[in-house]
Amino acid sequence: MPPEEETARHNLQQAVEISGLSLQRHGLYPCPSQKTEIQNIIGELGSDICAIDEAICRLHALRNDLVEQRAASRSVISPIRTLPSELLSEIFLFVELRIYPMVLTNGRLFHRVEPPAFACVCLEWRRAALGTPALWTDIHINAATRVHENSTFMINYLARSASLPLQVHLHAGDIRARAAFSLLARLSQLRWESLTLDACERLEPLDTPNLSAVHVTNDCSSDDIDLMFLTGASLVRNLSLALDVGNIILPPWPVISTLKLTMVGADDTEFSHANKVINSCRQTLEYLVVADNGDDPINTANSNRGKPVELPALVSIDLDNYTYAMMRTIIAPNLRSIALRRCPAHDDLGEYVLADSGLMAMQSVRCLTLVDFDFASLERLLEALDGLPNLERINVVDILCGNKFLRALADLGGGERPLRLPKLTSLSLFFRLMVGVTKDRERRQALTELMLARRADCVVNGVLVKGLKELTTNLSKDG
Repeated sequence: MPPEEETARHNLQQAVEISGLSLQRHGLYPCPSQKTEIQNIIGELGSDICAIDEAICRLHALRNDLVEQRAASRSVISPIRTLPSELLSEIFLFVELRIYPMVLTNGRLFHRVEPPAFACVCLEWRRAALGTPALWTDIHINAATRVHENSTFMINYLARSASLPLQVHLHAGDIRARAAFSLLARLSQLRWESLTLDACERLEPLDTPNLSAVHVTNDCSSDDIDLMFLTGASLVRNLSLALDVGNIILPPWPVISTLKLTMVGADDTEFSHANKVINSCRQTLEYLVVADNGDDPINTANSNRGKPVELPALVSIDLDNYTYAMMRTIIAPNLRSIALRRCPAHDDLGEYVLADSGLMAMQSVRCLTLVDFDFASLERLLEALDGLPNLERINVVDILCGNKFLRALADLGGGERPLRLPKLTSLSLFFRLMVGVTKDRERRQALTELMLARRADCVVNGVLVKGLKELTTNLSKDG
């Protein structure tokens, strides 16, 4: 043992011996020499404690340095550092296209428009990002941009996307945004594949022969939507339009197959615009989506929204809120899928339209989706489904009379009102759950009955009723 440690141990032993003395006993007092010795020992121990504390601090600092060095070395030798650039590119594309963050601008959500952040991490990642052309194909032009003042920047940015098709977004209609849009068009319009416009007034004519999708949101509240500057875009197949405008002027696009229309109030003007647009592409239209973003209740009970129009190629229709009235004006002999969303409980026109839609070829419908569709009674729902004998798939999200509906599906034995749907093989059921509430317990019980009744093919009254091959639900059999 080193001499200094031996001395410290000896002093500590003396201190322990002295501390063990009972100085409180009557007549026992330390002599002056003992007092001096005790004071010296206390001072020495205090100095030792200070030295030990300093040593502990030094060791903590050393440990923290080692931890930081280890973390730094881990980041250097991390497996992600050894990934080939091809795999890094795939990861970047997945993040960019699937979960790229959104930012709030003027009360609206937009994709972030600055170059991908991957290029700012390190030199290796920057090389991988710049070597991935698909990361640079989404181009956004916002208000008050100055990109048109430096054409070299635009040229270099476009060069990063190689010769891939471009998705262009114009978010504003001010002078600078239009100037940047014009510059971008002069440099790359032959490569445009998709064009999204929040404003489309006073735009110069474009030559975009490869344009296949046009989306107009009218976020800038223009009076009209005039797309005649896209006359040269003869391959447009996907069209989205906002209908809360004064007038809509479209080029004669001959091959539109997918159409999405967005209403705000579902009033006569918007229905007139919808009929006009649908008529313009009636021979080629395959998928029709009509959304209603308005909240004001509008009386649609006596609505006949225009003359009936035949859509021979239509296979899918998706109607939201008050737009279900359009089913009375559409002749669709080859319809395969119907989706009805948010039919208001106080307006039963939706039920009658679904149950008595003589213009639609309901016999051919294979898929029915009902989202928050409030039938007044089970009888109304069954009347509607009776006209869809060839249904193969039903998607249900929050409809009233849900428990009775499940039991009707399970009743294959010919009860008072069975609902056989013999070709039904796929069922998706999603309801709002309230744990412990009687209705939820009943709903789970009805689900159990349904699963038992349709677990396999069976013959009922000479009719083959197929068993469910796919059942998706947020309910559980357990309470």
